Amino acid sequence: MIPLAVRQQFGITQIEVLIGIVLTATLVIGLVGLWSLVDEQFQRLQWRQKAVFELNAQTERLAALYRHTNFLGEAGRHADGGVTVGRWIYREDPSPSEGTVSGLVVAENHDADVDANSFGERQILHMDYPGPPTASSHTNTIWLDRDNLVTAELAWEIAEIDVPPPACWRNSCYFMTVSLSFPYRLVAGTAAMVAEFGEIETLQVRTMVARRASTYD
Repeated sequence: MIPLAVRQQFGITQIEVLIGIVLTATLVIGLVGLWSLVDEQFQRLQWRQKAVFELNAQTERLAALYRHTNFLGEAGRHADGGVTVGRWIYREDPSPSEGTVSGLVVAENHDADVDANSFGERQILHMDYPGPPTASSHTNTIWLDRDNLVTAELAWEIAEIDVPPPACWRNSCYFMTVSLSFPYRLVAGTAAMVAEFGEIETLQVRTMVARRASTYD
């Protein structure tokens, strides 16, 4: 018979099992957190890529409006305070004198009335809040990912440019900076742009716009 003092214990003790469970749980939780972070960053990269394409498309449309139509002369309808130099948004469809772009802009007056069906995939939502028609509180919202109710805010700024008159027809040359801020979420009955995805990023493109000489009378 082996004396009690020299007996050896074999197998795994309860404390070792508990330590193993804790280490395994910690590893699993860490992996889940890592994959969640990777998935979130990948999703933001997708939205950013869409935002880049959308920003370029919106800039091309605006440049065409300023170049080929009288859009620049319609500051009273689209610019903050009705002043050419400063912030602009679409407050309604460009008029026939600016080039017909029907069905582009959808207007809404109250956040509580906004839902996913308020404006289409290629449309722009103009939140026409109470107050002057050209108030700076009004906004433009576009879709980035309609399936997931992800939206972005569109606006642009017109600034004067020092160009010699002979090089710029009727002094119609300006700098245009187009901004797209994202990602926001559309929450039905609450607002079209709710910051629920963390930090809001703003992309910008700057170009020069001018009216073509051949379009003047």
